[in-house]
Amino acid sequence: MGQHTSSAAASKSPIQHSSRSLTLPIMLGLLVLTTIVMLILAMFKVAAFFDFHALGFQLLLIFLLIVNLNLLMVLFHQSPVATGQEKQSRRKFITLSSSYAKNSAMGGVRQKMTAGIAAVTKKRNPKSKNPIIPAGATDFAQYKQMCNVCQACVEACPTKVLRPSLSLENLMLPELNFNDNACLLDCVKCNEACPTGALRPLTAEEKTDIQIGYAVWLRENCIVIEGKECAACETACPNGSLQLIQSGRFRIPIINTGRCLGCGACQAACPASPLKAIFIEGHKSHRQS
Repeated sequence: MGQHTSSAAASKSPIQHSSRSLTLPIMLGLLVLTTIVMLILAMFKVAAFFDFHALGFQLLLIFLLIVNLNLLMVLFHQSPVATGQEKQSRRKFITLSSSYAKNSAMGGVRQKMTAGIAAVTKKRNPKSKNPIIPAGATDFAQYKQMCNVCQACVEACPTKVLRPSLSLENLMLPELNFNDNACLLDCVKCNEACPTGALRPLTAEEKTDIQIGYAVWLRENCIVIEGKECAACETACPNGSLQLIQSGRFRIPIINTGRCLGCGACQAACPASPLKAIFIEGHKSHRQS
């Protein structure tokens, strides 16, 4: 009877062991597949997060690599055919490999961060001293007083350059940001959407006579000074207020600040990264161009 019970238990154990042993390979396979998919998405730049230059993406890849290595280590340890000496040898190999991978990956990220910080510290922050507000606001103090931060103008903006401010003094007050897009000269959607009069009604013709700010070029941020060819700002300017001239070895932008309307087309087009080489300085009180 005892022998029968022992043999039954023995007959069950291989099945149970097999089901358990399949779990780890499946997990490892899924993680490897996830890593491969992430690498493919990064190659084709499907989304902003999937970028080899993004620190968050690098750290996630490092994490997946460490998890994959540790799962491999567990699989080697659970191998039923490995002798004690083989297990010890495999364990040592995987441990050393894991440590090397972690140190190499973290060293690469640390070196890249240090180099990036060193490069950025030599450049200037392209940020306007004054908030940039749409044509029709006329004066910032009046605009701030009349605006009820309903965000109707933000929703109406076709290029999404109007965004709620995150600064404490102007929290949720709609302001213009030209890092990704420009304000269209023939667009008055925000003026039409404003329910309080903070943005007075305008025609497209009236808007082209209003200067909400002017472009400022930062020589130290410009890729032309690094020896690269670029005319993005001149090409993007819709009214010819920015032109490139030869200055020594470089062709640099010259801005007619009296003609510039502050539409932000040059800033949006600027390829310099992470800091733009041209930006719009806003007027507290708008001017006629």
